[in-house]
Amino acid sequence: MLEISKRLTSYNPNERLRRELERARAELSELEARHRELKKTAKDLELQDKAVEDRIRRLQKDLYGGKVVNPREVEAMEHEIESLKKQRGEMDLQLLELWERLPEAEQALEEPRKRVQELESKFAEAQEKLRAENAVLQEEYDKLAAARPRFLEGLPQNLLARYEAVRQRQGGIGMAEATSQGLCGACGTTLPTAAIEHAKLGQVATCQECHRIIYATDGAI
Repeated sequence: MLEISKRLTSYNPNERLRRELERARAELSELEARHRELKKTAKDLELQDKAVEDRIRRLQKDLYGGKVVNPREVEAMEHEIESLKKQRGEMDLQLLELWERLPEAEQALEEPRKRVQELESKFAEAQEKLRAENAVLQEEYDKLAAARPRFLEGLPQNLLARYEAVRQRQGGIGMAEATSQGLCGACGTTLPTAAIEHAKLGQVATCQECHRIIYATDGAI
């Protein structure tokens, strides 16, 4: 039950794939943001270019339609028209550069998008497989939990009470295996050799750090 509980609560073989997917999504999001900003800049520049063009047309209409006859006003309008034409020429060059960059920026999104789709598919399949495995583990755990009372029959009440107290304090896990390195399999604390030897003999031994009851196999130090 201990091993099944560990797998159900902490085992996540898809964590590496999940992190890889998050990185791929972040990279794609950054590229998409740059692409949107490029399109917005081009759109704003087009609007500005159109506004300048409309202003030039109005000025030319007033200038050549005989509406303005004052020499100073004529000179000022001609100067403004030339200035606006120059400004529009600069904007046209900027627009041309942006229009050339947009297809490249769009093409740069293809591979990251494909990568994200592939990872999303892999992650979904891996998660479905994990859910199926966990369902089997949960069924096995439930069977063992249902059979647990039979295994507790005949145990000394004081030992059982001690185990239950530790289990409640330690997230439902009251026992831990002594590892081959001589560590508590639950908290990683180095166990005294005497405690491991007592556990091998079937005697009660506990971890001095987490206070779980220790059990040991022949592989423990």
